[in-house]
Amino acid sequence: MARNYLRVSEFSEQADYHDFEVILQQEFATSKWHDVRVILAVSGGADSVALLRGLYALRAKQSHGELHVVHVNHRWRGEQSDADEQFVADLCVHLEVKCHRLRIQAENKTEEEARNQRYQIFLEKARELGARYVLTAHTQDDQIETLIDRIFRGTGLTGLQGIPRTRILDHGITLLRPMLTHTRTQVLNYLHKLDQDYREDSSNQSLDYTRNRIRNELLPLLKSQYHSDADQAVLRLRETALELSDYLAAEAGQVAEKVLQVCSHEQVVLECTAFQGVASVIVREVLVQLWQQADWPRQAMTRGHWLQLETMVLGASDPLMFPGSIRAEKNGELLSLTRR
Repeated sequence: MARNYLRVSEFSEQADYHDFEVILQQEFATSKWHDVRVILAVSGGADSVALLRGLYALRAKQSHGELHVVHVNHRWRGEQSDADEQFVADLCVHLEVKCHRLRIQAENKTEEEARNQRYQIFLEKARELGARYVLTAHTQDDQIETLIDRIFRGTGLTGLQGIPRTRILDHGITLLRPMLTHTRTQVLNYLHKLDQDYREDSSNQSLDYTRNRIRNELLPLLKSQYHSDADQAVLRLRETALELSDYLAAEAGQVAEKVLQVCSHEQVVLECTAFQGVASVIVREVLVQLWQQADWPRQAMTRGHWLQLETMVLGASDPLMFPGSIRAEKNGELLSLTRR
């Protein structure tokens, strides 16, 4: 079993040291949070500990912002999880940073369900504290692993955009990932410089999880046997996807203005004759944009669902039901989407 408590002295310098705090300042300038509360999601692992130490250093130099650490203990690993919690609590005491610890039972939850529960906890805590930002410690390595996972699942252009840097959680509350340009090596080198310990999740070495297989097997194989720059090639693909997505969004926005008759949380009505001569990919992008505008859930909408909707736009069809209890019905040239 992998060790659970690591000292950074066990790592040697693997690359030229990059100024972690300078990059962090570029991604999350202290001017944005000099007088507001910021929540940091800290698990005790290397990435989140580096985020805490980096922001702690920046605050000491040029900010009066208030840092609040939130640690969620899912109790998945029993005593190991409890030790993670205590490590975070002790580190916060040492740094004189406020720490909020929450224990929840996640035995019967999937990873996605547990993640969604954590984000709901972060949002509730932000509301309680009046925090302006919620920060997580996703790195460039996480971005690459996410993209590879989505590629093999057959993702579309949206999925190739990867992990977004920001997301609005609620009015006045923004989720921010300021470490997406930091590599794992930069994180470890920064902690090494500080002589800062961190916790290691033993399950990260288990090949039972797809992400672990990508990190520990697939990526090393791609870099050693196919292309040493494979990870950066994946990031370049993401940049291309972002550029194309921006273009499609602009084109779709113009079409949406012509076709939209009604758009509310309860109903969207489209005038379909205005879609004549519009490329299929733009039609689907319009539907996605209006789905988002109506604030309807998209997680369960597959490519097949969007193709079905496109078919309804372009021709006659019987009424259909879509995820989120959305009923689609064609009446003449009007397509009505109604949430039940």
